[in-house]
Amino acid sequence: MHKLRRKAFKDRLDWSVSVTGDLEMDRYDTLDPSYLVVADRGSVLGCVRLLPTTGPNMLADTFPELLDGAVAPRSELIAESSRFCIDTELADATTDGGLRRATLTLLAAMRAWGRARNLDSIATVTDLRMERIL
Repeated sequence: MHKLRRKAFKDRLDWSVSVTGDLEMDRYDTLDPSYLVVADRGSVLGCVRLLPTTGPNMLADTFPELLDGAVAPRSELIAESSRFCIDTELADATTDGGLRRATLTLLAAMRAWGRARNLDSIATVTDLRMERIL
C-alpha cells in the first residue's frame, strides 16, 4: 500500500511527500488510521487512509487554507479520508462510464466502512482529478 502511494503521489503526480525508499508515509500514518485496500491476486490496486476528525488530520492541520476561513470539522460522526489512490497500470478494468472498477470498489468500501461506524459523512481533501469523479 505504501509502495503504491509512493508510485502515485511522488512518482506520477510529483507531489512533495515524505518518501523513505519505496514507501510514502507521513505523520498521519502514525496515528492508528484505518486503511482500506483493493487487491487482486496479491497486487494492491488501490487504497485510502481514514482518520477521525476529532484528532490530527490533513484537512485541519495540513490544508486549513482550503476551508477559506471556515473551521475544520471535528466530530465523532465525521471521518477524514486521505491518500486515496489507484494503480493506473494494474487497475485496468473500467466501467461503462470510464472509471476504473477499483475506484468504485474503494468508494463503496469507504461508504460501508462509514456506515458500520454510524458516521454522518467522510470529509476529504481532493485535487481536480478526484473532484471530477465525485
